[in-house]
Amino acid sequence: MNHELFSRINGYLEGVSNVVTYFGGCYGHEYQFVKIDSPIERAIELYNANSNLKNHKDLKYVGLSEIDDWKDEIFNITAKWFFSLFRLQDFGISIEYPDIDGETPAELDKELNNVSNKLIKLLEEFFEGSIVKAYRLVTENEWKDEFDWEQIYFSIGNEVFILDLYQWG
Repeated sequence: MNHELFSRINGYLEGVSNVVTYFGGCYGHEYQFVKIDSPIERAIELYNANSNLKNHKDLKYVGLSEIDDWKDEIFNITAKWFFSLFRLQDFGISIEYPDIDGETPAELDKELNNVSNKLIKLLEEFFEGSIVKAYRLVTENEWKDEFDWEQIYFSIGNEVFILDLYQWG
């Protein structure tokens, strides 16, 4: 594992989460990249025993859903998370495309969203030369208060890396 890149990814995530927290009104955000030395089947249980989700007793872990194109999925997920401050402040930037009816939020434009693209480049560099399988955590809960989460699991042999995005209110 490249410890320098691992630290850079976490530093990047911390910086973005601090900006989103600062401008996100009453919502706090914590984004992190974590390593678990365990097979993927056990990683959910081990990680969430001490993660932000440990206090959400009504949460049921359904399992993992495999992601076909992790780069595309990470782009879409982080565009939502990294730019949630626009929605929270009722502020939006959009682009009109002449060949499409309506407007597209700027954060969903892959050429313009350098914030999500930078994380993907860091992850590509970190995983370079490895066969990576990616999964999205699937959960069920009866009631969700002012918190939200997303966990993406990257499996490389017996090592699991988790991209954990968490919001509290």
